[in-house]
Amino acid sequence: MNENQRSICAKSRRRAETLVSDFCILRLPTSILLEIFLRLPVKAVINCKIVCKVWYKIISEPYFINSYLKNPHFSTFLLPMYNREYPSVLQLVCLIEISRSGEFIRTIIEPKSSDFSQVVLASSAIGSCNGLLCTYLVKSRFEICISNPITGDCIALPKLNRPIDEKSSFYMFGFSPSTKNLKVVRIPSIKYIKRKCEIFTVGIDKNWRSMPNPLTPGSRWSGGIALNGISHWIFKETGSTSILTFDIEKEIFGRISHPPNLVLDLETMIVALNDKLCLIDYAVSSETTIWTMQEYAVVNSWSKCVISHIWFPSSVFSRSLAAVAILPNGDIIFSHDVDKYVIIYSPELHIWLESEDLDVRKSFTSRILPYTPMFTPLENAIAGEIDHFSYELLSNELELIIK
Repeated sequence: MNENQRSICAKSRRRAETLVSDFCILRLPTSILLEIFLRLPVKAVINCKIVCKVWYKIISEPYFINSYLKNPHFSTFLLPMYNREYPSVLQLVCLIEISRSGEFIRTIIEPKSSDFSQVVLASSAIGSCNGLLCTYLVKSRFEICISNPITGDCIALPKLNRPIDEKSSFYMFGFSPSTKNLKVVRIPSIKYIKRKCEIFTVGIDKNWRSMPNPLTPGSRWSGGIALNGISHWIFKETGSTSILTFDIEKEIFGRISHPPNLVLDLETMIVALNDKLCLIDYAVSSETTIWTMQEYAVVNSWSKCVISHIWFPSSVFSRSLAAVAILPNGDIIFSHDVDKYVIIYSPELHIWLESEDLDVRKSFTSRILPYTPMFTPLENAIAGEIDHFSYELLSNELELIIK
């Protein structure tokens, strides 16, 4: 190549570099960048956040976070994963995103501890709320941690006032939309039924506070979901079964009526679908019935949707299916608790649209949790700077196996 050819190539290269620079995505107006970010899955948003300071600022702004949550392009879930050898130890969290077209995106997240110097003997996910994950840990002492799986931030709450030999308790992780306060509630096990419950307001309380215990001798409970600042679960005591509630703002227990034609028992699943309280009944072996409370706390507002099992895949055992969400088009997302795969069912067409194997059977897993991603630092979420758009909870009795 002679000098003239080299000069022409150099000019062409500079012209190309100028064109690339002029059309570089980093030079796009903020409004266009914002529209692009709002259409990305969580994993892509996380990657974009570390590209440059400008993108970090855009994605960290409350306006972006609120807009992302108000108009989601993906349905998002968390799947806690445990070690089969030590089934009480939470190892990983699988972030599952389902696009409007039915595409599945999986991201593995390692849960954070407030103190990495101590060995975790046992742990369990209490629940997810406002993009935060509440986890129960056993290290040198019992510990409740609240973390943001997206940012990796984590804090530990003060020490619990619980007997050292108490190995099971009932926990709730909740949010009050009116005060924007996050709260954790612990109800003692039946063995310690005379002890009071404990409650802690994150970011406000310095220590756990005592409150009355709603349980009676012989009472049992199952499931757990929260909606609009009120926790709900199936509660059974001598002679009756009901829906027990806990108002997170007022800190009082109560009850609401279930459908008159439903025989409520501990096998009935209680969930929140499309921001409405729902009960899933498997009493009839050939069908699954979804009861939906169209108007909260109004007994006559319960509606009934029956799904015949003739539409289910022959390989699926219906009682292992749990409805976890309803897509904007009315399709229902079910998770299979045994084999760990997700199915999208169309009530209108009576067909299964998608079946996605989560490929996590090598690990011991719990039920899938609906999840609201949060890109803001943990301290901002605790301070109530982000609006509340959904509330998901897995409240369960934790049987800790200390190895």
